[in-house]
Amino acid sequence: MMFSKHSLSYRLISRLTYLFGGPLILLGLLGILFGLPWSASRAAGSSPILIIVDDSYTANPFGRYLGEIMRAEGLNSYNLESLVDMTATLLDGYELVILAEMDLTVGQAGLLTDYLNNGGRIIAMRPDSDIAPLFGISSNNGPITDGYLRINDTITLTVGSIPPGTGLVTETLQIHGEADQYSLSGGAITLAQLYSNATTPTSYPAVVAGSSSRAVAFAYDLPRNIVYTRQGNPDNADVDVDGNTVFQTMDLYQTIGGGDPWIDRSKIPIPQADEQQRFFARLVRHLVGFNMPLPQLWYFPEAAKTMLILTGDSHGQATSLYTDLLNSVESFGGTISFYISQTEIPGFPDQITYLAAMRAAGHDMNVHPGPSWCTMGLMHRYQCIVEWWGFQYGSVERGRTIRNHRVEWLGWADIAEHALANYDVRMFTDVYHYGTWLQNPDLTWPMGYITGSGLPMKYVKEDGTILDTYQQATQLVDEHILNGAGMGWMNLTYTQSITVSQQLIASSLTRDYASLTAQFHLDYSSQGDGLAWAEGTMAYAQANDVPIWSADNWLAFTEMRYGSGFENITWNNSTGVLDFDLEVEASPGMTMTVMVPTTFKTRSLLEVRIDSVNQPITNTETIKGVDVVFVQVPAANGPVTYEIEAIYSSPTAIALRSLASQVRSGLATDVGALMLVLLGSATLVFLLERGRRRSLA
Repeated sequence: MMFSKHSLSYRLISRLTYLFGGPLILLGLLGILFGLPWSASRAAGSSPILIIVDDSYTANPFGRYLGEIMRAEGLNSYNLESLVDMTATLLDGYELVILAEMDLTVGQAGLLTDYLNNGGRIIAMRPDSDIAPLFGISSNNGPITDGYLRINDTITLTVGSIPPGTGLVTETLQIHGEADQYSLSGGAITLAQLYSNATTPTSYPAVVAGSSSRAVAFAYDLPRNIVYTRQGNPDNADVDVDGNTVFQTMDLYQTIGGGDPWIDRSKIPIPQADEQQRFFARLVRHLVGFNMPLPQLWYFPEAAKTMLILTGDSHGQATSLYTDLLNSVESFGGTISFYISQTEIPGFPDQITYLAAMRAAGHDMNVHPGPSWCTMGLMHRYQCIVEWWGFQYGSVERGRTIRNHRVEWLGWADIAEHALANYDVRMFTDVYHYGTWLQNPDLTWPMGYITGSGLPMKYVKEDGTILDTYQQATQLVDEHILNGAGMGWMNLTYTQSITVSQQLIASSLTRDYASLTAQFHLDYSSQGDGLAWAEGTMAYAQANDVPIWSADNWLAFTEMRYGSGFENITWNNSTGVLDFDLEVEASPGMTMTVMVPTTFKTRSLLEVRIDSVNQPITNTETIKGVDVVFVQVPAANGPVTYEIEAIYSSPTAIALRSLASQVRSGLATDVGALMLVLLGSATLVFLLERGRRRSLA
């Protein structure tokens, strides 16, 4: 709320300040500086976050994908419930409630309003009009379709806090689907601006917080946007857009009849979906952080900032070429997944023994479905090649990742569903950075993320069903980059191609935090310039401490991370101790990392214990502008529960000076505004009224 000096609120609070200023000031400072909650404490539970979905809401079936976004961001500490089961008692057990897009009854809107008024916090996707006032939004001026948003990296929500957009990209990002054009009211804060195209801002918010800073609304549906950005245009399913006689994954990201593709080429260097997920995760941590710090899983093993995932398609290459590439990969400490087509491998004296030895060395192999023997469609090709594998290689175990020959696809996610159900395929590397459609009008070639992501996430069907199999895009493709490798569209020398790899890895290390998949064809990358490019790519990764893993090893880590969960999270404000359990189905030799905030309000992290053993907390990392401590969880095998304690210092009054400095800079919120009025300073109130929404310098 904004205070006018002529308002009843101003006169009333001024009188209260005159009468009770000392005690109120003390209470305010204790609440803001020393961690005492301003609102009623929420009931303790195993998870502080509740996601509410409505599976009967046919206008948007992707509500449950909010859970996948949370897991992708390492926030594995939520419960998911259906709208029909929502009660006041249920809501009261959580610090934060996240609402999927849905319609609400008057009674349901009342429950959520009461929850917020009693100290709860809410994030909502395109909120129902009955709760719109909670977010400081009023009239909806109709939607725009396929707009953009721009994250504000300087606006904060509470005095002394870091802006949620800190460190995130401030270029415009695509929105696939509708975004509502809300008018603001009641002192709402625009956290991200809605744009009608990549360069034209509207006067409406894309993400907005209510004046209490405890309720945040997305004007668009984040889950739908993430799914559409990652999986492409569902209207293109089974349409050979580029007319090359094969429906391929790339067709999903192009435009029927030509024109600008589904993915804005100027945004390909940005992991657009990942950045929006990170913004959402920041908001989650901020709102839970009113009362407690929140642990989070890091994306990668140990302290890695990027992964290089190696794959290689094979089409009847000789044993010597396998050996050459394997020796090279192993010399850089790496492993690789091969996808083997339906042809015998010349020169294998004992093929079963050879493949078994590859697997024993940490490499993996699976089939490479193509039309060699089967011409009746992609599903039939899977059946034929799996039968062939059994006949050809007998007892050699197939891997659980795959790439189809020519990256052929079926439906929007139909082949993913089929291969999962019938052949236990758990990760697809078929989305392929390849083709002339990628070239800009100025003849440059963008590199990066045609799915808007450098992270694995699960496929989802058009009806919202989440499939237990992952999409892992392939960004570094030899037959796209390298002259002499297939079509070699970019027509680069191996030296130029190495530079492309280095630039993408460097960007990932400092900004994108991506798992980058490389395609090292046995046809091209096992000899000559192809091998030189592959080795240059691996050498740069090794020099920058980037793990080099096979797709199947990466899948094992991904499944371990997604399957892990934080339980029994409790915060003791008196002692400054954050307790939680981490439940893991551990994979041998793989180490996960927990991120713990270095500070909580005016407290500093002193130590972390895992199963009562002190852990080093010297590994402080700045991730997207926010300081965290990386705590590595000991490796194990099988199900294990780690008991973790993060111990913070006592509150320190030294932070008061920093807070005062921020206030003088014009930073304020409603809680801060109340404190300043209670201090009785007309000058500060004037600054608040003039600069309440001014960006933090």
